[in-house]
Amino acid sequence: MTVSTKTGQALRSATERLLSGQPQHTDDKLTENNLCREAGVSRATMNRAPKILTERDARAATGSAGELQHQHATELAGFPRKPCGSREECRALQEQVDPDESGKGRFTGSGDHLPSTM
Repeated sequence: MTVSTKTGQALRSATERLLSGQPQHTDDKLTENNLCREAGVSRATMNRAPKILTERDARAATGSAGELQHQHATELAGFPRKPCGSREECRALQEQVDPDESGKGRFTGSGDHLPSTM
């Protein structure tokens, strides 16, 4: 399927603006929804331009946006998958704030940090 020359140019211009970080109608994330909004076309119309979408994907992978995405993925790979702390620590903290059988919350801390009542 193809789109008109005007629509194709609108999609390419929108891609350029998104890749350069200078969008006019959206935030600067290179998503399909943002591309549609930035180009002023419907999602269905954009989907009729697979050649332009392929060009966009290739540019995004090799451009600064692709490099930035790769950099973020590399940084995230250095973080541990599980949160710090043990299950025992989590259970002990949860027991401090869980409601008792009466349905009222209980707090087993000292409460020294709370203001005194009048």
